[in-house]
Amino acid sequence: MGILERKEREKQELRERIVKEATLAFVELGYEGLSVRAIADRIEYSPTVIYLHFRDKDELLLAVQEAAFGQLFFRFQQVMQIQDPWLRLEAFAHEYLGFAFDNPELYDLLFTLKNPMRAVTQQDDPTWKHGHDAFSTLCQAVEECLQLELLPPGNTDIIALTLWAHVHGLASLFLSQRLQMLEQPDEQAQSLMVQSLQYLMSMAKQA
Repeated sequence: MGILERKEREKQELRERIVKEATLAFVELGYEGLSVRAIADRIEYSPTVIYLHFRDKDELLLAVQEAAFGQLFFRFQQVMQIQDPWLRLEAFAHEYLGFAFDNPELYDLLFTLKNPMRAVTQQDDPTWKHGHDAFSTLCQAVEECLQLELLPPGNTDIIALTLWAHVHGLASLFLSQRLQMLEQPDEQAQSLMVQSLQYLMSMAKQA
């Protein structure tokens, strides 16, 4: 390995370490408590080193967001081997809710917090590769269900978006504690959410 290749590898490894520590710090401290200096202290470098990789805190959190999408996509990959597309579609929805329950802070970063999105306009070619991959696997299951006439005819992207919107709404209601109005303990509320999802799926199948 030449000097240039080694330096590039070390640069990438440091970037990944910064993102990893920023993820842990975000979960612990939240957006307001997070700072570039705090992350620099965790990796035992000066803040200047972080600024060599990221323009500001929001751009760094955009990278954390992509890493979090990777975690969601990993969960989706665990059910991609399910042959029945209808069961796979249901499994995707359950994994999505499971990710939200297990990672409330990262879920907030992915789908609620606006700050990282400010960095999107500063980048020439912003991408969410893992996010696109996750949505593509959902669309693939929907398309297979359409081919087998398990869903009423429709646009694949619109159907996938409708399912996503439903599970996102359920997750957001739960994480924002808005389901407390139902006066149910968390476990019962989660059970109601699963039943709501099952109802939506049954209505789609019967349409």
